[in-house]
Amino acid sequence: MAYIRTMSNTNPAEAATSRIPSAVEAVTAQRYPYEAARIALLCARDGVAAAADFCARTSRIYRAAVLASAKRGHRHAHFASLPDYRAKFIGSYCDFKRFHLAQRSALEP
Repeated sequence: MAYIRTMSNTNPAEAATSRIPSAVEAVTAQRYPYEAARIALLCARDGVAAAADFCARTSRIYRAAVLASAKRGHRHAHFASLPDYRAKFIGSYCDFKRFHLAQRSALEP
């Protein structure tokens, strides 16, 4: 699945050939089932490096939120640690972490 950039001031034939960089094309719902749309939007809007930074920050926040439960001794449990939300937060955390690690390994020689 490839994402195509469209702009309001371009003609349709030109928009069909204008492609977003390959890192964005790799963002598919199959590879990142929970956060594909958000990662693709960030790549297109802010660039791949900024999207990777966002994913790194957000994955740390989501992990801490899931682990902040009353069972682990936290006085005020985060709602992400509740059973209704836990699986979704963990899925999003995994997507963000996977994207960040893929971009980091792509930059290393």
